[in-house]
Amino acid sequence: MLAAKKAFRKEMKAILKKVPQQLIDTESQIITKKLLSHPAYLASKSVSVFLNMPGEVETIGILQDIFASGKDCFVPMCGDKMDMVQLKSMDDFYSLQKNSWGIPEPLPAENRLNVEDYKEGLSLVIMPGLAFDKQGSRIGYGKGYYDKFLSRSFELARKNGQPKPNTIAICLSAQMVDLVPTADYDIKPDYIITPQ
Repeated sequence: MLAAKKAFRKEMKAILKKVPQQLIDTESQIITKKLLSHPAYLASKSVSVFLNMPGEVETIGILQDIFASGKDCFVPMCGDKMDMVQLKSMDDFYSLQKNSWGIPEPLPAENRLNVEDYKEGLSLVIMPGLAFDKQGSRIGYGKGYYDKFLSRSFELARKNGQPKPNTIAICLSAQMVDLVPTADYDIKPDYIITPQ
């Protein structure tokens, strides 16, 4: 399975490199509009959202709406594991430095609130992926960040007697395929939003 995933990831990365920026912009706008009217988003009080790297669905419009709607916002900070830490405003977002993937990312030294210490509990996780299929399966970039983060989040919600967060994956049309190679530990998102 690991070899199949590795070969699939290589193939998908090559496909996604060829997607024109104009198409990414157009599809991102459609996806953002669909997400912002989704019941799981509308009902959420706290949202974890990824900050996109080049070639992914652009999430800046989602960020803007999170702050305009008065929701609490958490974004990834990656090291040995991925933590979700609080982002307070668009000015806060614009102050972030880009990491080696070209993704704006908070620094550990900034001592931001970790979602694991957020008493209200996370309502929604908006997640990326490399590819998705019609069965609702997802394959990531190979670090296992989201599968591990979601497992921790679900366990924390259970311990605190809170509902587990909803999960929505957003993806470009080029990222939807017939079948992605998955293993038992791969967590399927509750919903997948595409431009279609």
